[in-house]
Amino acid sequence: MKALKITALIAGAVFFLALAGGIVLGVAGAGDGLRGLIDDIRSAETGLYHTVSDDRTATLEGIDRIRVEAGDADIVIRRSERGDAGIHLTTAGADPEDTLRISSEDGALRLKVQSPRRWWFFGFLRRRVTAELTLPSNWRGALTVAAGAGELRLEGEHAFTRLDLDVAAADARLDTVTADAVGVNIGAGRLTSDSLSAGSLKLEVGAGEARLGGLTGSVDASIGAGDAALTFDRLSAAVTV
Repeated sequence: MKALKITALIAGAVFFLALAGGIVLGVAGAGDGLRGLIDDIRSAETGLYHTVSDDRTATLEGIDRIRVEAGDADIVIRRSERGDAGIHLTTAGADPEDTLRISSEDGALRLKVQSPRRWWFFGFLRRRVTAELTLPSNWRGALTVAAGAGELRLEGEHAFTRLDLDVAAADARLDTVTADAVGVNIGAGRLTSDSLSAGSLKLEVGAGEARLGGLTGSVDASIGAGDAALTFDRLSAAVTV
């Protein structure tokens, strides 16, 4: 019986070694595939340490609506005295051409920012992308931002006819915002603000968190399993929860 067990173990070991040798030979024979894997690993390592910057300009003549789709990229929006919209893109090892798409149609400007992913040994490696959007200080249109899993910042003072924020799993912060109407939808993300003055605010919180200070105007809030803390400076209508 012992001899039979030893024979079985030896046979299993021989089979394993033969299988492993076949895999090694197969990979070695597919030289292009092996080199491609090595290139992917090097690209991933490069992406961890090296950054690439790119600057773009988009005219806002005739534009009254801007939509930013952020995916899991980081977005910073601020104001300046320049006449057009400026986009400064910083990527970690990713090609800016594959990261930012700009299009305009029927008075709407659309910016789509995405973080390319590359397969690595332990799954998919995210290439960190930051897009800084600078708007003219006198532009007062409608802004929509769909933030996925990155960070969103509206720095400084902003004024819009309408502001819509869709915060899926992102961490979003507003400094000072004035708008005729504001719509906020928070999934599992987090939104904080110092001062939010809106004629009307519609707030929906799923499993996320909202910390909104300096509120003025009417508020219609729907809170699910998440958490919301609202601080009011002045109310022009009743709060509906």
